[in-house]
Amino acid sequence: MKKLCFKSISHIKVNALACQIRGEEPVTKRIRKPFFRRCFLEPAGRMRYDFDFPKNPVQISFLFLKEIKEFMLKIWGRANSVNVQKAVWATAETGVAFERVDAGMAFGKNNEDWYLELNPNGKIPLLQHEGFSLWESNVIVRYLCQTFSMGKLCPEEVELRFLAEQWMDWTVSELGPAMHPVFWGLVRTPPEKRNQQAIESGIKACIRLFTMLDKHFQHSGFVCGSDFTMGDIPAGAMAYRWFNMEIDRPALKALQEWYEKLLKRPAYRDHVVMPLT
Repeated sequence: MKKLCFKSISHIKVNALACQIRGEEPVTKRIRKPFFRRCFLEPAGRMRYDFDFPKNPVQISFLFLKEIKEFMLKIWGRANSVNVQKAVWATAETGVAFERVDAGMAFGKNNEDWYLELNPNGKIPLLQHEGFSLWESNVIVRYLCQTFSMGKLCPEEVELRFLAEQWMDWTVSELGPAMHPVFWGLVRTPPEKRNQQAIESGIKACIRLFTMLDKHFQHSGFVCGSDFTMGDIPAGAMAYRWFNMEIDRPALKALQEWYEKLLKRPAYRDHVVMPLT
């Protein structure tokens, strides 16, 4: 019996193909899903498993296709949710393969028992990655950037890292609550049912907050200096809504220039730029 130690699906697949090319005897235990779960839940341990691979490399690729898809990074949530957009945009920026599955509102799923076991909040987005589940959109953005883009999207320098996180949390505590009555009132509420006072109050609060961000950009091209980082993602997703609702906005030059730089990013155009619904 040939015993091999693997730490990832990619490692397994490459080793399997190499065995076929070298004409080596296939090992003799069938791959099962529980193996992958154990492999990812205990990545630091010394694990040895026996495998039985098909002799045809095409069969090998087909065998792994379903398993790889199951452990591919998956994001649950509808495309028009700003919180889902943050997570999907961040993932696309890293270049990692992922799948987004519609959930929430008309799509349902987020109130089903299996979903609530993974995300007791019952909200979107929900991230699944290699047997690990995570919720709360800004936390998902941090996880993605640190896991797949440390030193780039997630700054390694402590001061820059926490500057990014400061503005990320600011969008949750300040900008998001201000934007909510404006967006929901103008986009998702029929005119006859709108609370105009709440909308106007929200617009006033958003102007104050975007003016604050504009002043920051007068000294910094992005949230963290001259480079795009995870700090730009939450505010950037909300900025698209701000610039595309039918409201009167003050001219904020630095904010406008930052927004125009975001529009040049393919991942932003693919996952944030869309009709407001």
